[in-house]
Amino acid sequence: MSNKGETIRKNLTYHTEHDRDIHEWLKELPPRSQSEFIRKAIKKYIKDSSIGNNDLEERVNQLEEITRKILLLLEDEKSSGAVTKTKNENSDFINATEILKNLGK
Repeated sequence: MSNKGETIRKNLTYHTEHDRDIHEWLKELPPRSQSEFIRKAIKKYIKDSSIGNNDLEERVNQLEEITRKILLLLEDEKSSGAVTKTKNENSDFINATEILKNLGK
């Protein structure tokens, strides 16, 4: 068996209205080079598709790892007593009860 491979012919069918972008692109290509450009486009699509899937999977894994670390940190803070605020404590506000009572006087 030879390692040279073989040339295979495939038909490309498209509708000139529904696939107008493809039709226009093919019309603009130099004569006798459409097959070459179609192969390049398919190869680029395959490459971009596989990279996108790997990137997405990698990002999901990174987010899961970050979430796990955050949960561990929160657990450590609770067990060490570092988090001591109660629901009623909020340092962003002051107790304005007396100020509000005297507002119209």
